[in-house]
Amino acid sequence: MSHKATASPDGWLKLYRNLMHKPIWTETTAEQKVLLISLLMKAAFSDRTWIHQGRVFQLKPGQLVTSINTLVELGGQG
Repeated sequence: MSHKATASPDGWLKLYRNLMHKPIWTETTAEQKVLLISLLMKAAFSDRTWIHQGRVFQLKPGQLVTSINTLVELGGQG
């Protein structure tokens, strides 16, 4: 049995405005920016446990477990 380790759907995310002046923002495409924000929103906000194929993984704040397919889904149809 697998459990997804996701952030609370009702939580919030703090972004600093100076992000807009950083290379991770200024030198990326619109699609990459969507992916960046999506990853930030999916990251754990507290210690979490994730079980996959009987193995237990401990996630710390800021960490996440994902796959290429999930990242494609996060990007939407754009």
